[in-house]
Amino acid sequence: MPRQLVGKQLSFADGTRARVYRETRLGSGLAKEPCTLVVAIHLRLVHGPAHALFCRESVLNTPLFVGFPGFTSKLWLAHDERNRYHGVYEWD
Repeated sequence: MPRQLVGKQLSFADGTRARVYRETRLGSGLAKEPCTLVVAIHLRLVHGPAHALFCRESVLNTPLFVGFPGFTSKLWLAHDERNRYHGVYEWD
């Protein structure tokens, strides 16, 4: 879990922004032929202090995607202005 991009703000096409709170890489994290997938989720029951709890708990989801063939990296982003969390995945 490198920390090079932790704290960096990413902007999205809808005008929202979110901060990277975790980075996951497999091996070098570099893809020869990269393909990027950006997902956004809205957790209706997560408000206030529950945001911090969700960010700590979310590491438990890592084994669900790291084992898929071609996975190279994921950026985990905190909630944006619309309370959506984003994941930026890179696959080879």
